Amino acid sequence: MAYCKHYQKGLTLSSASHHAAAMAEFDTAFSIYPWVPSHYFDGVLACLLANDVEHANEFLSLGVRHGFTPDTFYDSLYTAHLNGDGSLPFRQKWQEDKLAFGAVADSALIKELDAMRDLDQSVRTSAADKETARIDSLNFEHLIAIFRRKGVPSSRTIGQTTGTVHLLLWHHRGLEYPNSAQWQRVLPFIHEAILAGEIAPSYLCMFDDMTDYDAGRPMRYGTLLYYFHEQGNIQLVERDALNRNRASVGLGSIEDFALVTGIDLESVLAK
Repeated sequence: MAYCKHYQKGLTLSSASHHAAAMAEFDTAFSIYPWVPSHYFDGVLACLLANDVEHANEFLSLGVRHGFTPDTFYDSLYTAHLNGDGSLPFRQKWQEDKLAFGAVADSALIKELDAMRDLDQSVRTSAADKETARIDSLNFEHLIAIFRRKGVPSSRTIGQTTGTVHLLLWHHRGLEYPNSAQWQRVLPFIHEAILAGEIAPSYLCMFDDMTDYDAGRPMRYGTLLYYFHEQGNIQLVERDALNRNRASVGLGSIEDFALVTGIDLESVLAK
C-alpha cells in the first residue's frame, strides 16, 4: 500500500503542475517497489516537465531493468526526449538494461502470452462474433492452465506483458464476472497473488465497477469514470464510501482521479 500511496500522490502532483514534487514521490514509490513497469512512463514524464533530464534517464534505465519497454509509450515531450540527444546516456546502456531484466524474465511465458494476444487481436479485426467468443473462451482456459502452472504471472518475470493477462481477462467482464464457472476457477489465483503482493489490490476494481454498471448499480470504485464520462448518467456510491473503497485498495481519492484524468467531476455527475 505504501507504494500505491506515493505513486498516486505523484500522479496528482504532476497533474497539478507540481512536477518536481511529483518526481520525488515517484522516486520513493520506485524505491519501495520497482516492479510496475508502466508507471515509469509517468515518472519520466514528471522529470521532463520538471526539466530534470538526468533524472528522466535514471528512471528510464531503472524501468527497463524492471520490465519497462520505453518505446511502447507516446507523448510528444516524452517521445522527443527518447529520440533526442538528451536521452543518449540512457540509450547507450539500453541493451545492457534489457539484459538485466532478461536474466530474470520468463521469456517462454512472454512468448506464450504474446501468441495469445496476437490470436485475440486477429479475431477482433472481423465481425465474426461467434469466432471472437470462441477464441476468448479458449484464451480464458489457456490462462487458467498458466495460473495453475505458475500462479498469476507477475511483472517481475513478464514485465509489461502483465497487460496482456489483464486484457484477456477483461473480455470476460460485466455480467459474466465473478460468477461464471471460468471466473470461479480464476479468482482464487488472483486473490492469492494480491495477498502475496505480486499484483495490485486494485487489480479487480475495473471488473467490479463494470459489473455494477451493467447491473444498473452505482459503481463502488469509480475506476471507469473516464471510460464512461462522455455518456453522462454516471452513478457512483456515496462520496465518502467511494473514497473509503478506493483507499482500501490503494487508490487515491475520486477527486484526485478526476484531476489526473482531466474530468470535471461535478459536471459529469450532474449530467
